[in-house]
Amino acid sequence: MNCSEKLVAFMEGKKAKIVKTLGAEFGELYFTEEDAKELRLLPEGQAIGVYLKIASSINQFRMSGLNNALCPFCQIVENKCRSCKYAKRHKGGCVESGSDYDRLYDQFNAKGKNSIKMFSNKFYETLIKRIEKEKDL
Repeated sequence: MNCSEKLVAFMEGKKAKIVKTLGAEFGELYFTEEDAKELRLLPEGQAIGVYLKIASSINQFRMSGLNNALCPFCQIVENKCRSCKYAKRHKGGCVESGSDYDRLYDQFNAKGKNSIKMFSNKFYETLIKRIEKEKDL
C-alpha cells in the first residue's frame, strides 16, 4: 500500500466511526469519493510527508479529536484553508459556519458526543497500526 492509499485508509477509518455513530449521511459530509480521488492523485513524496506528519502527531504528540494536525487536507495546504480543495468541496473550511464540517460538529453536539473522546489517541494508534499491518498484505 503506498502512502496515498494509507491516507485514504486513514480517512475511511475516521469516516467509518462517524457512520457508526451518526449515520451514513454524516460520513459523506466528512469524506467522499472525490476526497479519496484527491488523495490518490498526490505525488508519492508529498503523500509520505503528509502521512509521517499525521503519524507523528499521533505517536509523539498524542493528538486526538478531529483537528488540522490529523487532517491530510490541512497538511497538504499547510493549513491555508483558502487554497484547500477539500474546503471547496465541503462548503467551506472547518471553522466556517454552514460548512459540512460545521454541520458534522453540530450533529456531534446534538447527539451528546465528544469528538475528542470518540477520536481518542488510542483510536488513532489502533487505526495507524491496522493501516501499517494492511500495507504488508
